[in-house]
Amino acid sequence: MHYLYHIKDVWGKLLQHDASVMQYVDEITVKALELRAPRFCTRDAGDLRAQLLGGTIFSAFSERDRAGIWVRLQAVDGLIPSLYALFENVNYLKALAACMTRLVRPSLGDTVSTALFKAFSDINQRADRAVIQITEPGFSSSPASSADRADLGVRQLYAYAMRHYLQMPRDLKGKELLARHTTNADRTVLREFADLAERLGFESPEIIALKEHPHARDARNPSENSKPLLVTDGAGVKKKRRCGLPSVEEYLEDSESLFINHLHDVDEEQGEGITSFFVRKSIYSAFFGKPSPLPLEGLHPRNNAVEGGQTLERQELERQELERQEQERQELERQEQERQELERQELERQELERQELERRELERREQERQDLERQELERQDLERQEQERQELERQELERQELERQELERQELERRELERREQERQELERREQERQELERREQERQELERQKLEKQRQEGRDQEEKAKQQQAKRTQARKEHHGRLQRVKLKKIHQGRPREQAHEREEWQRPQNPNLEDERKLEDQQRIGLDELLDIDQDVDLQPGEDIQAESSGARLEEASSNTTVRINFKICDRGIWKPASAHTIERSDSSEIEKAAMNWIRGKWRLFNTELRMLAPQQCYDAVIADGTYTILLIRESEIAIDSELLLSAMDIGIEANEQGRCFETQEGLDEIS
Repeated sequence: MHYLYHIKDVWGKLLQHDASVMQYVDEITVKALELRAPRFCTRDAGDLRAQLLGGTIFSAFSERDRAGIWVRLQAVDGLIPSLYALFENVNYLKALAACMTRLVRPSLGDTVSTALFKAFSDINQRADRAVIQITEPGFSSSPASSADRADLGVRQLYAYAMRHYLQMPRDLKGKELLARHTTNADRTVLREFADLAERLGFESPEIIALKEHPHARDARNPSENSKPLLVTDGAGVKKKRRCGLPSVEEYLEDSESLFINHLHDVDEEQGEGITSFFVRKSIYSAFFGKPSPLPLEGLHPRNNAVEGGQTLERQELERQELERQEQERQELERQEQERQELERQELERQELERQELERRELERREQERQDLERQELERQDLERQEQERQELERQELERQELERQELERQELERRELERREQERQELERREQERQELERREQERQELERQKLEKQRQEGRDQEEKAKQQQAKRTQARKEHHGRLQRVKLKKIHQGRPREQAHEREEWQRPQNPNLEDERKLEDQQRIGLDELLDIDQDVDLQPGEDIQAESSGARLEEASSNTTVRINFKICDRGIWKPASAHTIERSDSSEIEKAAMNWIRGKWRLFNTELRMLAPQQCYDAVIADGTYTILLIRESEIAIDSELLLSAMDIGIEANEQGRCFETQEGLDEIS
């Protein structure tokens, strides 16, 4: 707490304790001032004066204000403190406090200093004097009350720790760059520590235990040490080494001077730089408070009585002088106590104001934190609700998609069932038609059988005669059929190249500009016809054939009077003609046949009539109506190879189609009559 009050007192005096302007002190200013000693160090004074008057530090203040601050800076006693210096110096204080725990064990709620004050019993002390150690073996005395003796005793124990803390470690530590503890405590140092505490009026079980250690140190000269230097020529201690633990070199250099008669010395010096003892003295004053000067008597060795060789007259003079000094000291103490009381009250007032400001600031920060937490919770809740909404929407969309897929599946299944049902019904209808045709055929065969049986009953002669006549008719039909085929083939052979070329040019022009395949087809057809037509060039068309051609024309005219017609498509599969499709259309509308023909063309099929003449999609309907076959033949482009066998089979298809066409027309005529 002394250090914090020291920080507040120094910075408060610099700004004349005006809390309203303290907020304008920036970090650059604090870093520039901390650990400086402009009152004692001329180099520090020059640096700070240049920065201050130039506006580098205290930049928010006017030039007049900075001039006043400079005057007050020169009055700061010791190093200018800061929080950074406090945190570094606390490490040094911890090392000293660890030594104190060898003398006392603080109870719960006590600090090391309060435990030391509780251990002070004022044993073996004079009522008006305090024992002051001025060298390791030498002591003196100074006027003091009981409270002063306790305070001076604690300070002297800390001064002893400052001189010997490396020899009294609490815990084992490794070697470090800074001066820290050795591995083991020096038992003779511990014994002297206990002896000093006992001589200063302290009692504890720990002190008694330490006195069991041997006292083997050599007797030393009790003469006073020379006064240590506070300043030096040159740079002195660098700024970064003015706080915290001292280096080993600094520790060894200052260990013989760290007695309170030197630490309480009020003499001032000024030089270019400061010494390491000046740093230790400033740290001591910051932690334990600014010390008052000590009026000391002569040197007294450790084992001699102070009054042993003095005369009564000298004792009386000294007593009077001491009483006068005591009165002056008491007056000074009273004034100092009044000043300290006023400062304490002012500090308490400022501390209360600071605490109130801190409380308000904490409340404001707490309120802001709660507001932020509330806003964060609200945001998280909104995000959670949004995520839940999106999840519900996703689930709803998935459900709808599943329902849609299920409906589509059911619809497809229903359509599939309907299609299968239609196919089944169509198959049943076809089966019924087939059975009906078989029944009629069986009835017809049965009638013929009965007729034949009746003929057999009329006699074997008539039966034999009928057989002979039937055989003759059959032979005649075959001969007539063969003659017709040869005549047709001859006519086809004679007129085919010119007609086929004309048809190919008319049809192939928009379809395929490359006519090489058609020429190959033409050559194949010509070769097949040459092989088939081994007939005489003088064969003429018989009258029966003209009648047949005329009957075909008559059928065309008669068929044109009907409103519908059935066109059959047949494909060639390995020399066998198989039905591909059938289309019943209106005679006046051939578009369906043209579309079907175009589809076959796209599938790499070629169109022919029963005479194997290539047809264009636009011509095929009129061609098969004109020849009365109502049949379009299909051959795959890659399989076109026309020979006599294929040509004869195609002509058979044409004859069969002509006969079916006549039957169909007769049946339509009977239907119209009925």
